[in-house]
Amino acid sequence: MAAQPRPDQVRVVVGDVHAAHRGLELLLREVGAIDAWGNRTPSHFVAQLGDLLHLGHGTAEADRATLAAGTRWIDLQVLGNHEGFHVFSLDSCWWTGMATPDQVHPEVRDTLGRQAREGRWNIAAALDGWVLTHAGVHPAYQAQLGDGSQAAANAIGAMFAERLSNGHRVPVIDCSGPVRGYDPDPGGVLWCDMTEMEAVVADTTLRQIVGHTPQAAPRLVGGRVWAVDTGGGRSGVLSAIIKEPGDDRWTPVSVAVPDPQVH
Repeated sequence: MAAQPRPDQVRVVVGDVHAAHRGLELLLREVGAIDAWGNRTPSHFVAQLGDLLHLGHGTAEADRATLAAGTRWIDLQVLGNHEGFHVFSLDSCWWTGMATPDQVHPEVRDTLGRQAREGRWNIAAALDGWVLTHAGVHPAYQAQLGDGSQAAANAIGAMFAERLSNGHRVPVIDCSGPVRGYDPDPGGVLWCDMTEMEAVVADTTLRQIVGHTPQAAPRLVGGRVWAVDTGGGRSGVLSAIIKEPGDDRWTPVSVAVPDPQVH
């Protein structure tokens, strides 16, 4: 089961970082999750929605620094499509422009392999009645996942474990979706585009927090789905949503990323 916050901790859910380690530091300092010296504060619980790394050409050092920072500062790590190939050898996560294994920093390769074995990278998680995935659970897949956020996260986790064991493609995980032109079926939790979700958001049975599809600013779609990705190292803006203990209202926070590493 994914890490969970204490009742008294402030919840922080960070969108896609894309190797913007300086932006991650600024954001976590802004919300109070780390102090001026970069030490984690026990008052906060930090989750991150995947694409922490970029793993493209020319981002090896930025990926190394970001993975080290994320390992130090992030309590609950969700898997993104940018990490899927290099963490779990998912062919469905290969994308044009991705770094080949020999182009990835050796420290990153070693750390990702160890973290995969340790169970750090979660395909889905539940947090205070919300389901966290990288790209979202499309309503077309929700009937097979049971009732409620924890049941859905558990079901997706079980499917993912089986998929890693037998290598058989699972639509709710592997589908790229019609927006990218690869699959007629809706995108899975690593690839669903927000335009797919937004068109049928009234049909979702789950409250969700997702990244993957860049937005101008974090926004609540249809009262049910928080879209938190603002691009990170790709756009120069990194965002999160935060929630006080005992409250159910999320507040967006964004910072400018100094010296974005992704071009």
